[in-house]
Amino acid sequence: SKMEAQLKALDKRERFMGARERIAALYGGDRREEFLRHLDDAEYALFGFDVDRARKSLEQAFRLDRSNYELALYLGEAAFNEGEQGEALAYFKRVLEHRADQFEALVFSGVIRHERGDFEGAEVLLRRAVAVYPDAFLPHFSLGAVCAATGELGRAAAYLERACEI
Repeated sequence: SKMEAQLKALDKRERFMGARERIAALYGGDRREEFLRHLDDAEYALFGFDVDRARKSLEQAFRLDRSNYELALYLGEAAFNEGEQGEALAYFKRVLEHRADQFEALVFSGVIRHERGDFEGAEVLLRRAVAVYPDAFLPHFSLGAVCAATGELGRAAAYLERACEI
């Protein structure tokens, strides 16, 4: 279990390091040093395999910049991976307020809504994801699942066949 936790931390660290510069570049407030200090704290925590401390630091950074859609996306994915659907959905909503066509936020939000039984909301978001990337597997597959759940088996089969083609 310790090895699994360390592998998760390594994955989160790699993902954070890939997004860190984009997150920092989006900050436009007057407390930049404090914001960057939170990012540094998160980075050091991830190098020490302390995912909880890293997440708390990033949440502090997000409090300083609620419009930072890159940071919201990272935090949303982290919450999703921990099974915290409500929190993840709130972060993805923030992303979509600033970037209505952000593919990952559309897909994650659609999947969460589907799992929560909001099939109509899920379909709207997943269709938007398909419009952004028509050749992506996951939104087609997820739309197939939504249609199957609502008894629209013909539509479900069409989406799932398209997903298999992709």
